[in-house]
Amino acid sequence: DEAQTETLTCYRDDQYPTKLVYKGVYIKGEVGKSYKLNIKYSGREWDAVTTIPEPEELYDIQTEWVRDTLYRISATIKPKDKQRHYMIRCATSRDNDQRPSYLYPTLFGVIDKGTDEHQITINRPLDYAHILNYTTLFHSQERVYISFSAIPQEGYDYWSIWENCSVNSLNPVFPVDENPPTNISNGAQGIWCGYGSTYYIVAP
Repeated sequence: DEAQTETLTCYRDDQYPTKLVYKGVYIKGEVGKSYKLNIKYSGREWDAVTTIPEPEELYDIQTEWVRDTLYRISATIKPKDKQRHYMIRCATSRDNDQRPSYLYPTLFGVIDKGTDEHQITINRPLDYAHILNYTTLFHSQERVYISFSAIPQEGYDYWSIWENCSVNSLNPVFPVDENPPTNISNGAQGIWCGYGSTYYIVAP
């Protein structure tokens, strides 16, 4: 196929951690294809390449009341390809008409390849701003938006270290500070990653 190029445009979106996001309009990601990122700024240049893996599904998604107004979400993973890595992200909304535009990595949501069929618990993302009241469970008023994504090796390398740092940084005695590896050239931080995703909405 003939290569296509598009200039990404910056938009403000307060739901994103950075408040700013770059989006395209014409090029839509397709499974199995490769995509190159090229950034030019202030006389410097960065490049990265990624592919979009084949999506897979979650099965038997269930909710279970745990205590008071809190509930747990579980699901079953049935990998078709044991050489794939996976990642679970989610966000919540108490307004049925407001769909979150950004889904955060769930706690322990990065899954290594070689996984057999098994049941998982989908945990709430860590919330450092309210860490004293943090719970892995979801509240009765919340709808939960979930993505289950197959990710390439560079995505697993990045997000598994990011998850490890996020969890271990809660330890005040042995804090962890490590930059996750990146596939972006010239010492950039972050990741250019394709996600083969399926999406779900769960409510108790």
